[in-house]
Amino acid sequence: MKMIDTNNRLENLNEVSLLLNDLAEYLDKNPSDKQAAGWFDEYRVTREELLDKLEKEIWK
Repeated sequence: MKMIDTNNRLENLNEVSLLLNDLAEYLDKNPSDKQAAGWFDEYRVTREELLDKLEKEIWK
């Protein structure tokens, strides 16, 4: 069961990372878009939280 949770977290991490890459590319071309900048900040925090959880699960 724990492996399934870890796999789900890895999939979520991958999805969030791809989204952050897309948002970063968009913001490079549209730096004044405050809404996109807010989303970037939110997903950056989400990515950090996922990384912390995975680190605790995998590298106890």
